[in-house]
Order: sequence, then structure tokens, then C-alpha cells
Amino acid sequence: MEIKGLAFLPILVFHLCLGGILLCYTLTLDQDNGRLMIYISETGARYPQSVLFTIVFVGTAILGFAQAFAQYKFMTLRAAACEMNQEWAQKILLGLACTSCIGIVLTGSFTMFEYETIHKTGAVLAFGCGTIYNLVQSKCLYKLSFSRRYVCHVRMAVSVITAITVVICAASRIPVIGHLCEDIPCVEICNIISIITEWLTLFFFLLTYLTYSDLQVCIFTEMCYPMCSCMVSPSAVYGALIRSFALAFAQYKFMMFRAAACDMNLEWAQKILLGLACTSCIGIMFEYETIHKTGAVLAFGCGTIYNLVQSKYLYKLSFSRRYVCHVRMAVSVITAITAVICILL
Repeated sequence: MEIKGLAFLPILVFHLCLGGILLCYTLTLDQDNGRLMIYISETGARYPQSVLFTIVFVGTAILGFAQAFAQYKFMTLRAAACEMNQEWAQKILLGLACTSCIGIVLTGSFTMFEYETIHKTGAVLAFGCGTIYNLVQSKCLYKLSFSRRYVCHVRMAVSVITAITVVICAASRIPVIGHLCEDIPCVEICNIISIITEWLTLFFFLLTYLTYSDLQVCIFTEMCYPMCSCMVSPSAVYGALIRSFALAFAQYKFMMFRAAACDMNLEWAQKILLGLACTSCIGIMFEYETIHKTGAVLAFGCGTIYNLVQSKYLYKLSFSRRYVCHVRMAVSVITAITAVICILL
């Protein structure tokens, strides 16, 4: 099958774009003295965020096109197997996806404050065409998806929510609304609504990628398990386990010394976290050996809880700058969200 080996694309698109924009956001907060309510465009307005902003958006566009083309091949192959004729419909959807990717490139390459018209045009193409693509593709996948019925419902619900947030965000920026609002509180409310819906649009737009789970079924059943059993040597797996445990133990000692220096009592909390890290390492061993699903739950479940709680403690005990703590917590939260979505799907 031509799509074999491309199942990582939806996950990679989600993590690259959301993680990169959150990093730009934390850097912008550090420069703006903690102003929380900012547009996505403002996170890439100044150096060095502008460079990262462009890299993230261009990379997302490239991976998004690869994902759309893989989805196109999957849909045409499934339609042929089910004796359905969807060739032209899928070609039109592929064209919409390409237009959306071009819009993403324009949005990331031309900043809002220097090239406002091009930036807004790119945003309209990116979110407008992308939302239409997700809605129609979600409808087509009801008949062609390998996933269970509730996954199709979740996919459609996320696509509908994305469309609603796009409409609200666009409506809050219409010049007519600004003329109707003569007092300052009304203008501020419109700006707040626009900012919130813009971030929600981005999140749900990227979340839709994670619901394209059919490609993941193909690769994990046909490629990953044989690769794990044939290509990964036991010495490499157990070596990684030893290094992971050593890192967790070193983190435990560091937190104990720092807590003692700051007159904080975290002994039992850190012992519990060390136990979670050890359980996660044991889960990796189980996943490699025989009890795969149990091992995966232990590895990712305990590891995710460990990272979330440890990130919280490091706000008070870390030597790093504040934005590094924000990035650490953001990555931990994103990991937890994707783990929950992976379990549900």
C-alpha cells in the first residue's frame, strides 16, 4: 500500500505547530512583561520569535501537504476497494488542502505588522479551505474509515467546532462591528472574543489531524510491531531503560538538594515521583517483551503524570528562566492531551 509508513504525519503536524507556537508565545510573554491576551500573529512579530514562527508555519505546511496527499491515497484506495467512485471529490479536497497549505506559508512568511494584507489573506486561505476540507473529509470517512463509529462522531464534532470558531473569529473582526462599538469596553470585549476564538480555532484545527487515525492503524499493524521485534536489539532496549532510570534518579537527587536549600519538604513527593518513573521504565520493558498494551499504559501513563507533577515543582526549584518552565509545562500538558486522545481513539 502506498501510504505505508506515513502514519506519523498527523501526530507530527500537531506537535510541531502547537509546540512551536506555544514556544513563540512564551518568548513573547517574556518580552511583553506577562501580557497574556495576545493574538497568534503577535507571537511572531518580533525577533527572534519571527524566525521560529516562519520555520514552524512553513514546516507545518510541508507536513500538512504530505498528510493531505497520504489521506488522498488512502481514500482513493479504500473507495476502490469498496467499489465507490470518489476520485474527483478527493482531487477537489486535495486541492483545498494544497490551498490551505499555501495560506499557512503566507501567514508564517509575512508578519501581520509589515504585510497585513498578505498575512490576512493567508490566514483566510489556511483556516477557510482547511476547515472545509476537514468537514467534507469527515463526512466521507463515515463510509470509508477503519475506525469505530464514535471516532467518526468525534472527528465530525471537532470539525464542526472548528468551523464555528472560524465564523466567530471572522465576525469579531468585521469593520462594521468596530463601528457599532463606540465605547471602549465594547471594543475590548470584541478583541478578547477575537483572541480567544483565534486560539481555539488553531487548537481544534490541529486537533482534527489527530482524528485521522486510519493511517496509524495501517502503520502500527503492518510495520511497527515487526520492526520492534526484528530491528531493535535487547541490549539497546535495556540500555535505554538503564539511562532513563539513571536520569530519573539524578532528577530525584537534584530536587531533594534544591528543596533542602529552599527549606521545602518534598521527600515523600519525590519518592512517589521516582516510583512513577521506575514504573514507566518497567512499562517500557513489558511493551518490548510480551505484555504490550499493559506496558504501553504503564510507560506513557506513569511517565506523563511524572512529567506533569515534576514540571509543577520545577517552577519553584529550577535554575532555568521562567519561560523555560512555561515551555516544560506546555510540552507536558500537550503530551497528556495526546495520550488521552490516543487512548480514546
